[in-house]
Amino acid sequence: MTTTTAPAAPRFTFTVREAARALGCSEWKVYESIRSGTCPVEVVRIGRKVVIPTAALEQLLHLEPGALTRDEGVSNGEVAR
Repeated sequence: MTTTTAPAAPRFTFTVREAARALGCSEWKVYESIRSGTCPVEVVRIGRKVVIPTAALEQLLHLEPGALTRDEGVSNGEVAR
């Protein structure tokens, strides 16, 4: 029997932890900027959960679309570099 792995679904958002890693700062610093209203990217709140759209983060970092999730993906908390 042969098994195939389905292609990874595209990531449309990052967790605060993943965004902090991409930005090179602490998770606390990202949460603080969100709380103070100084976060340079839009955030999406779903109840208590906060996520950051991938496109907004890539635009802030002046990256081409898909650059943060290309090749390796980020499902394990790692940001593609």
